[in-house]
Amino acid sequence: LGLWMEWIEEKIRYGKMITTSLVIVLVGWNMYTNLTTARTLMSHSANNADNGVLREIETLADFLLSIERPSRTLYMTGNAKYEKRYHQPLEYIVEKQGLRLAEIRKKTRIPSGATIVYITGKDKKQLTIGEEIDDALVLSRHDFNDVVIYILREF
Repeated sequence: LGLWMEWIEEKIRYGKMITTSLVIVLVGWNMYTNLTTARTLMSHSANNADNGVLREIETLADFLLSIERPSRTLYMTGNAKYEKRYHQPLEYIVEKQGLRLAEIRKKTRIPSGATIVYITGKDKKQLTIGEEIDDALVLSRHDFNDVVIYILREF
């Protein structure tokens, strides 16, 4: 970028003006991006896969710790976008408390009676208690900011 600016200043009649304008545009664009991200984080409205706040993760982790005792394993599945966003931070926090959070993959063997957590967004199709999903029965539903967690049991 610096080499291009030098070339513009040397070869074009109004090179300094063009270079200054380019710098102002780049600095303004950077400030706009930083301020919009800061506003989103400060208002605790982390509503997409890019932004997240620790308070949101801690609330979900506290809930997971309350439904299963330590030294046990919770199995997590759900909407791909939300599972990708929440699994690793939640796993990190709950494992510090002794609870294992396993991600359900195609070949994951789930023991009978294990607790399964299904995470999705409020914008997705809502399930009702007693409904079936992925060969499991919905036992309960818990709403958080932009997230819904369903507790499931396999049958």
